[in-house]
Amino acid sequence: MHRFKAIINSMTSKERICTRILNNSRKQRIAKGAGVQVSEVHKLLQRFDQAQHYAKLVKKGGFFNNMFR
Repeated sequence: MHRFKAIINSMTSKERICTRILNNSRKQRIAKGAGVQVSEVHKLLQRFDQAQHYAKLVKKGGFFNNMFR
């Protein structure tokens, strides 16, 4: 959790809102600021995208409908 918090704190407010703008150089800057490897930044972004995907499914009601079929 501390690493993820450090990564998020190393991002600009614009990067926090729209993670799609993160290219390799931005990821390297964030990793350097947080004191972690670039792979850790990539892992956090993957988990964030996955959480957004599941949140959309739950909002639509599709997650639970598909789960119990």
